[in-house]
Amino acid sequence: MARGERFPSTGLASTALVKSARKRGEGMSGNVRLLPEPVGSEGPTAWAVEGGSWGLDWPGQDGDRFHVVHLPAGGGEEIVAQSDDLASLILPKDIDTGARGQYVVLATAGGKPAEASAAGVGAPGGKADQAGHLSNWKKWSQLAPHNPDEKKPRGEKQVDYVNGVRRTRQSWTETKTRDEIVTFNPSIDMLHPGAIVQADPPIRQGYLVSAQIEDTERAPLRVSVDVLSADNSKVVQVPSHGSVLDAIKGIVRGKPNLSPDTVFRKTEGYSSTETALQLGLSGSCGGFSGSLDIEGKREETQNTLVVYLRERDFTASCDLSTPDALINDAFTEDRATQLINRGTMGQSPS
Repeated sequence: MARGERFPSTGLASTALVKSARKRGEGMSGNVRLLPEPVGSEGPTAWAVEGGSWGLDWPGQDGDRFHVVHLPAGGGEEIVAQSDDLASLILPKDIDTGARGQYVVLATAGGKPAEASAAGVGAPGGKADQAGHLSNWKKWSQLAPHNPDEKKPRGEKQVDYVNGVRRTRQSWTETKTRDEIVTFNPSIDMLHPGAIVQADPPIRQGYLVSAQIEDTERAPLRVSVDVLSADNSKVVQVPSHGSVLDAIKGIVRGKPNLSPDTVFRKTEGYSSTETALQLGLSGSCGGFSGSLDIEGKREETQNTLVVYLRERDFTASCDLSTPDALINDAFTEDRATQLINRGTMGQSPS
């Protein structure tokens, strides 16, 4: 069997810079009905300035009213301050103490949203406090909660006869959390240890999308492989898909496969999605149904038995001590705020 890598889902989840689906809000107070999507543009970011009280530095804004919108961890949108004059807008006192990424400044013109930006905190040119940001954003368990495994009939049984054979039809509803991702193609350039990805695309479409942190903003990353060898890890100076996979190949090249981990599963297949769930695999990542076309192969006189056999050659992982250890000094607070404005990371009102 060809060598391959299996990446536990916990590894990806722990490196993902969390961003959930941003729903347009209704029923906000004041003149504001919703926040733009994404929150901001490529223009200047709004920055909190301390001077006895927290004011705001936001160059180039000429709206006729300004609002501070709080995005609580539990979801929703709440206006906490507003003013006709940007210089008179006072930010909440806790904006620098554990509320990073939870405040957005919105400029309106004629009662309609004109421009928005997350309120940056700290030294714009200083290294971003990713641990501080992540501690205030929704956790993976909140963004994609796991429903309990369940399989129950839906509707009444339908009985008919085909060629003298009694046939029973029963619809089922099945919920099961997959154990592995089987990918044939999609987002393969993001599937590597240490990848920093958005949370919204995999939740909604099953695809991994970069959080847009540049390779040059990443700190050196130690990659390890669980092979029985004294030289089973390497430090990748500039982590990227290519450099990380090259490091893995260099570690395992010429090593014998000593892994005893073999998985065998089988199930009767009724549909591609149902079979994927029964086997504990992903039914949405990687065009799985296109490669497992069970519906078109079933016949009235036959059952379809699907067998899944996998021999784990090795597991590749990376050091994940703290979120701040994944980035270098080039990833500044201003850069983090820009990405929050683009919607690739940050707190969500939903």
